Amino acid sequence: MREILSLGAAASAALQRGRRRLRVHSVFPSTVNLAIEGLPCLLALTGPRWADFPHSLTLEDEEGPARLGLAPGDVGETSGDMISIVTARGRVELGLSRARQVPARKLGPAASLGAAFEACAARLAEFQADIGADLRLEAVLSTAELPGGDALAEALVARARLLLEALGGEGGDAESLPSAVHSLIGAGRGLTPSGDDFLSGLLAALGTRGRAWTAPAAILGGAIEAGLGRTNEISASFLRLALAALWPGPLADLAAALAAEDPGAARASLEGLLAFGLSSGADLATGFLAGLALGRPREVVGISGSGRS
Repeated sequence: MREILSLGAAASAALQRGRRRLRVHSVFPSTVNLAIEGLPCLLALTGPRWADFPHSLTLEDEEGPARLGLAPGDVGETSGDMISIVTARGRVELGLSRARQVPARKLGPAASLGAAFEACAARLAEFQADIGADLRLEAVLSTAELPGGDALAEALVARARLLLEALGGEGGDAESLPSAVHSLIGAGRGLTPSGDDFLSGLLAALGTRGRAWTAPAAILGGAIEAGLGRTNEISASFLRLALAALWPGPLADLAAALAAEDPGAARASLEGLLAFGLSSGADLATGFLAGLALGRPREVVGISGSGRS
């Protein structure tokens, strides 16, 4: 029997609820997603690099999940101290009794938009240019006309701008929030579409902005929850984690470094986030930084905002 080394906050809470049936949802080279009876989000068998993610059950090596021989549709169950899954080659048993429980990561108060923010915005722009990202912070926060190019990228940027306006930018209209949110859910390329990751980051940022942003954040969260059926199950699972304020460790580290005005720590935390997927971490960071910039009465990434702070 192999041992699980650590459990993220969502995984820990789920596996403490007694015996439950499970199903292997999907299998990737470094991750196996598990659907647990009664749990709204998927749990992920991963390597130690992702131990600080709330839905993770981590094994001792990055290749561990692939070596288990699991396939989509395999079924099993959880108990207090074990996960047992029946495969075509036999039974896989994973011990839970020695697993370290990783606590939920909280996001502190909103950061100022100083040197740490600017360093992260610059690094994010560089990374997004290198990978040819569809959704870019500079474009989202700009009012300039988009240059001709990829129609999907142009549509994503336009929808993100409309959502930011609805949340509190110039010409904003709270009544348009749900439709603006729904236009982004499931939009974009990738296993977790860019629009979904952007929404998660934006929701995280608004949660740090204080009482003036409580109502817009609540409307945003409600619209995301109502629109979960517009995206795939894996991405909807990540959105549910965001709705429950269960954040990846690198995002919490980034928020703390920005609040402390520590450019070096902020960039290091951003790098941890950028390592998540091809563009998922970058899209999440775009939503988070855009949410911090929203309504601020100063120039941010070449944009002058106004409104609440």
